[in-house]
Amino acid sequence: MRVAPSTLNVPQAHQSHFTHVNNMTFLRLTEATTEAAGDISRLLPQLSDRPHPFSLADLEAMLASDRCLLYCVRDEQSCRIVGMLTFAGYLIPTGEKWQLEDVVLDASLRGQGLARRFVAWAVEQLRRDHPAAPVYLTSRPSRVAANALYRSLGFQQRETNVYSIPALPPNP
Repeated sequence: MRVAPSTLNVPQAHQSHFTHVNNMTFLRLTEATTEAAGDISRLLPQLSDRPHPFSLADLEAMLASDRCLLYCVRDEQSCRIVGMLTFAGYLIPTGEKWQLEDVVLDASLRGQGLARRFVAWAVEQLRRDHPAAPVYLTSRPSRVAANALYRSLGFQQRETNVYSIPALPPNP
């Protein structure tokens, strides 16, 4: 599914760079730590059948870019990152665009409305600094709950084809 928002159904209460929901904190990650890289690595198998190895160096490179914004859900009791999403921005001749990528919430926390609140809050944070830029995302049709979540936030499915060229195998 390729989607673009019309008017996002974002709660107006989420107005800070971090917010607390029950024992969870939503925040933009700005500092790379070994613990954060480890927590992200533990989430990746819930996101992909073939997770890419993720290192502290990867996290540092992501956070060094002003066109890559990593938002997280942190469990305040365990101090672990239990959810994340990434916005990747780019500027092309037709304007600025942002892509929502790698949305994942630990399976033990799903079904409680936390993901909806987190995605809505993160989109609102992005909209503050980039109000005129559209936000796009893709989601496999098999991700029924995720697609329902995106539609509930106001994302609209677009008629388009998505193509890719596979990555080259690593050099031995």
